[in-house]
Amino acid sequence: MRSCENFKVSGERRTHPIRKRNMVFQKVGRIPAHSLPRLHLADTIAITFEYQKRDERNNTVTQWRTGNSTYCPLVVSAAMVRRLEAMSASESDFIYKFKGDNGRIRDFDSATALWMLRGFILSVDFKGLCLDPKRIELHSLCSLAAMAMYFNGVPVYTIMLLGRWSSDAFLRYIRKQVKSFGSGVSSKMIVTSCFLH
Repeated sequence: MRSCENFKVSGERRTHPIRKRNMVFQKVGRIPAHSLPRLHLADTIAITFEYQKRDERNNTVTQWRTGNSTYCPLVVSAAMVRRLEAMSASESDFIYKFKGDNGRIRDFDSATALWMLRGFILSVDFKGLCLDPKRIELHSLCSLAAMAMYFNGVPVYTIMLLGRWSSDAFLRYIRKQVKSFGSGVSSKMIVTSCFLH
């Protein structure tokens, strides 16, 4: 998802942020209530993007449970819904709402998210990974997702559909300087020794 769908952003945006009502879980063909304590054990989550910058409306993307307790869209989404439920948020509240230390409802903004992301990069061996924290942006997460799908053999059209790209513009997120990008290509180039027209 894009930062303007997840966080409060400054300035005017045509893309609408995600609301609590846009997150629909499903378990064995049934839709459990958001208040269900074991919501994270659902089979799928369908997120509906009400309005996007290319005038596309009500685009729904479904993700399946991965079984991984850290990298699972259902675990993360259920945690968001639980946070909103604990605040007695309405179905139309945005997912970036949270309760601050003083008990007041606040907005999680993109500037804070970027600050946290860069802080994380600084906490790891960023030099060994050839990362420059100053060049990390929230769009880096789009690049990460596109790269992860690409390297794991997800077909290009599936990447486009899940990422909601209406063109091959997502290819700009594929970083050709990444070492894994060319893995196996040289071997594949020598398989066919003869080209006939």
